[in-house]
Amino acid sequence: MARAGTDKVTESIGGRSHPRGFPPRYSPALLPLLIVAALWCPGTIEGQTGTVMGVVTTSDDEAALGEASVWIVGTNLGALTSADGLFTIAGVPVGPQVVRANRIGLADATVHVDVVEGQTVRLEITMSTSPVRVDGISVSGSRRIEKVTDAPVSLSILSGEQLSRSAELSYVEVLERMRGVDSYRTGIANVTPNARGFTSGLNYRFRVLVDHRMAHVPTIGTPAGFAYPVMSEDIERMEAILGPSSALYGPNAHNGLLHIITKHPREYPGTSVTLGVGTNSTLSGRVRHAGAFDRFAYKVNAEYLSGDDWIKDDTVAIDDFGQVYTESADNAVESIRATASIYYFPSSDVQIIGTAGRAMTDALITTNTTRNQVTDFTLDFQQLRVESPRFFAQAYRTGNDNGRSHAIETKVAAQVASANAGAPISEEEAISQVRLIENGYRLNYEAQANDRFDLGAVGIRWIVGAQHEDIRPNSQGTLFAEGRANLDDPSTGAFQVRQTGVYGQAEFELDEHWRIIAAGRYDRHDLYESQASPRFAIAYRLPDAGSFRITYNRAFQAPEVLATDLLAPAGVIPGTSIPIVVYGNGYGFELSDGSVIAPLSPERNTTYEVGYKGMLGGRLFVDVNAYQSRYENFQSPATAITNPGAGVVPVTWGDSPIDLFPAQYVLSYRSFGKVRVDGIDVGLTYRFSDRVEGWTNYSHMNVVGLDDPANDFDEDGDFDELSFNSPENKATFGVRFSDLVASGLNVGVHGRWVESYDFVAGFHRATAAGEGTGQFQFKDRGPLGDFTTFDISLSYPLTTSAQVSLSATNLFDESLRESIGSPSIRRMIRTEVSYAVR
Repeated sequence: MARAGTDKVTESIGGRSHPRGFPPRYSPALLPLLIVAALWCPGTIEGQTGTVMGVVTTSDDEAALGEASVWIVGTNLGALTSADGLFTIAGVPVGPQVVRANRIGLADATVHVDVVEGQTVRLEITMSTSPVRVDGISVSGSRRIEKVTDAPVSLSILSGEQLSRSAELSYVEVLERMRGVDSYRTGIANVTPNARGFTSGLNYRFRVLVDHRMAHVPTIGTPAGFAYPVMSEDIERMEAILGPSSALYGPNAHNGLLHIITKHPREYPGTSVTLGVGTNSTLSGRVRHAGAFDRFAYKVNAEYLSGDDWIKDDTVAIDDFGQVYTESADNAVESIRATASIYYFPSSDVQIIGTAGRAMTDALITTNTTRNQVTDFTLDFQQLRVESPRFFAQAYRTGNDNGRSHAIETKVAAQVASANAGAPISEEEAISQVRLIENGYRLNYEAQANDRFDLGAVGIRWIVGAQHEDIRPNSQGTLFAEGRANLDDPSTGAFQVRQTGVYGQAEFELDEHWRIIAAGRYDRHDLYESQASPRFAIAYRLPDAGSFRITYNRAFQAPEVLATDLLAPAGVIPGTSIPIVVYGNGYGFELSDGSVIAPLSPERNTTYEVGYKGMLGGRLFVDVNAYQSRYENFQSPATAITNPGAGVVPVTWGDSPIDLFPAQYVLSYRSFGKVRVDGIDVGLTYRFSDRVEGWTNYSHMNVVGLDDPANDFDEDGDFDELSFNSPENKATFGVRFSDLVASGLNVGVHGRWVESYDFVAGFHRATAAGEGTGQFQFKDRGPLGDFTTFDISLSYPLTTSAQVSLSATNLFDESLRESIGSPSIRRMIRTEVSYAVR
C-alpha cells in the first residue's frame, strides 16, 4: 500500500481540478444542441482508466479521517472521505497521477501513483494533525472549484458528515448554525432560510439550489423546503453565500443563496437505511442505494416522514348568530419523497446525468395574508445535465399540483357566508368551493463554457453562459387571473412568463497574492425592464494564512408570478360580508380618484463588502466581513389599495375593470422606497485538539432610513409598509467533541441567541403595538425572537455498519416564536438508527 507524506502545497484548487461529486465550475443555458456539443468538445475522447481507492488517516494515531477532500490533480475526479476515512475514485486515466488530500485545519497531503488499466490502486494517505492551514474546497462562491479561503464572497460550508451526526427532521434545521443565515421555523419540519433581513411570510429573496436546479415552487417562487425531494443521507455538502449573487446565479439570489450538492454514486456506493422516532409522534424512514457498472452509475433515495405539528387554534371569524369559527386545522404532517439518478460516462472526463424526483406533502404553511392547509400537494422534477471540465449544460422541469390545498380563512369565510344566508355548508363543501387549484410548471435551460489561459505573467480564467426560464401557471382561475389578454387558454387561466439571462466572468491572477474578478449579467423578462447585475472583487492571498477581499455586487429580485398575476380571495373584513381579494400587480391600477399605481418593478440591492478569511495562530479560523447594502424599489407585502373612508377604490387592473366597493376590498403589491443596511458577520472556530472544536457566529445589522417619507406610501406616519423582519443582533455558538469517552462517540452542543424584533407582513403584525389587541392571527402576541435556546446531538457507531444518533432541539422547552402565524415552537427529541453497507 502506497503511503503519502505531508508535503505542503500552496497552489489554489481550480484550473483543471474538478472533483467528481462536486458541481461543475459554472452554470447556464439553451440546451438541445449543447448536449451534442458536450460530447463533441475536446477532452471527451475515451481513454483507458483504472480506480484509486484507499483511506485517509491522521499522522499521530492513524485514526480514520472523515470529511477530507481527495482528488486526482489535473482532472475532474475526486471524492469526500466517509466517517471511516474511506474513498473511491473511479475512471482515473492510466499512467502517473498525483493524488491530493485536503481537510480544513490540516496540511495538504499528496501521493504519486501509477494507474493501470482496469486495476485498482490502493493507498493510505496520512495527514498531519498539526493545524497549519484551513483551505477546504468551495464550488459555489465563483462557480468553480477553489479553496474556501480564496472565495471572493462571504461563504459558509456544512458537510454531509456533520448532518449524519444528528437526528433532526430536516437538513434545513442545521442552517441556523451557519454564519449569517437566518432560519424561521413554523412547524416540526417546515423551516425557511434567509440572510440579511427583509423576509416575509413568503420569502423570495433567498435562492436554494440542489445540484444546480432551483428548488423553488414553480409559480409561487419560494423555496420548497422539506417539500422538495432531497434526503440528508444523499447530501455531500451545503454551501451558503451571503449577500447579492445575481451576477452568477440570476434573479432572486438577492440576499444570498444555499447550494445543496448531493453525493456521486461512484464515490458513495452502497446501501443505507435509517429509521427514526421522536416527540410529536414523529416517525421517519430513509433509504439510499447507489452503485456502478461498466460506463454507468446510479442512485435511488426514498424518505417517509410523519408527525403531529404544534397546534395554534386561533379564532378566525364569528357569524351573525355568534358561532365562533377557529382554524381547526389538520396538524398531521406527512411527506413521501423519492429521487432516482442514472449516470453515463462516454469518456473519462464527461458524464451525462438524468435525475427525477417527486414529493407528496401534507402540512400547514403561513403566507402574508392567511394560513394555508396544504393537502395532497405534490412537487416533481426531471433533470438532464452534461458535465465536463470545460462545459456544462442542463435542462430541467419542475411542476407542482396543489391537490386539496386551501386558505383556512377563506374556507371559514365560505362557511360564515353560508351560515349568515341560512344555508350552512360543511367544512368539506367549503373546501371544494375555495380550493387553490394549481398544476403549473417551470422549464429551465442552462449552459456554460469556461477555460483558462496565460497572458504574459497574468493567468486568466473566463466563464460565459446563458439561462432561460419559462414559467407556465395553470390555476383554472382559482389563483391567477383569467382575464389577461395574453392567456394561452382563457378557460383554464394558463399563461406564460419567460426570462432570459446571459453572463460572463473574468478572473485575473496577477501573481501569487493578487486576484481581480469582474463579472456581469444581463436579463430580459416578459413583464419588467431589462436588468444589469455587475460584480467586482479584489482579493489578496496570504500564503497559508487566508485572504482579504473587497467586493461590489448588484442584484435584483424579480417579481414572482404570485406577485404579478395573483387573483384570489383572502377571507372577509371581520364583522362584515365584504370579501377581501388579493390582486397581483404586473399591470398597474387606476383608482377612482384618477391616481395610478404603477406595475411592480424589480427590487435592487447594491452591496459593498470587505472581508477576511483565514487561520490565526495555527488553531483559530476567522471569517469576518462587513458590508453595506443599499436597497431600492422594495416590493411590499400584500397591502390595501382600497380606502373606503376616502372613497378611493381601484377601478381598473391593467385593461380589466374591477367591481367597485363594496363588492370587494382589494389588496395588492407595490414597488416603493429605499433603505440602507450596515452589517457585520463574524465566524470563529477554534481547534482545541484533534477531537475538540469550539465555534461561534455573530451577526449585527443596523437598518438606516426605514422612517424615510419614501417608505410611507399611504402617508399615515406609521412606516409599517416596510419592515426589516429580522433581529438586528443574533449569535450561535457550540462545541463539538469527537471520540468523547468512547471511540466513535461524537457529541455536539449548540446554542442560539436571538434578540426581540418586529415582524410585519400583510395582515400580520407581530409588534409590541399590536400585543393584546385581540386581533386574529399573530396581532395579539407581540414581537418575535427574544430567546436563548440550546440543542444537543450525538452519534455513536454500534458496529462498523450501524450507527445510532440522538438530537434534542430547544432542550429546555422554551416557548419560541420564530415566524408570523406559526404556533409556539417547543422541544423536540428524536433518535435514529442507521445501517450502511458500502
